[in-house]
Amino acid sequence: MPSRVAALVRRRVDGLADATRRVLSIAAVAGDALHLEPLAQVAGLSPWATAEALAAAQAAGLLTGRHFAHDLVREALLLATPEPLQAVLHAGIARHCADLLPPHRLAFHWWAAGDVPAALQATLAAASLDQQRGLHHQGLDACVGRGQPGQGLGGQAQGGVGVICFQRHARTLGPQACQPGRVLRACL
Repeated sequence: MPSRVAALVRRRVDGLADATRRVLSIAAVAGDALHLEPLAQVAGLSPWATAEALAAAQAAGLLTGRHFAHDLVREALLLATPEPLQAVLHAGIARHCADLLPPHRLAFHWWAAGDVPAALQATLAAASLDQQRGLHHQGLDACVGRGQPGQGLGGQAQGGVGVICFQRHARTLGPQACQPGRVLRACL
């Protein structure tokens, strides 16, 4: 991230009310501000106050509609949000948006929150969905978190044996017989 861009975003954000800064941090972790009610719940604000915060962020040029004006704005906000707070926000997003998010996105938030049981359940749901769609390798990738640091079982030290077992079973069964959820449950 160019330091000039980060400084520009920081100046714009610093001039905003606390509620607007909070809503922007949550939206940065969520990826957007599409879902007003859950965003309000995570922020601990009323939907009215959240809508006002979004309007202020739009007026400051940080949001265009319910999306960030640029990816660098979101990235700068994420860099300014401490990791422990990001974990809390990921958990809140997963909890309050569970019915709105696709399984893969929900699993991502649970893994980022550090809630292994919820992350495993969401990852199994994502892998099962991939399997139903005939996307067997994507189901495996969802479970081991390939290319996604901290995602899937690959980012969990405790899951190492389960991942090796899962990979071995999934590869020997082949794509026609592979059922990621069943194999992963058997390994864990």
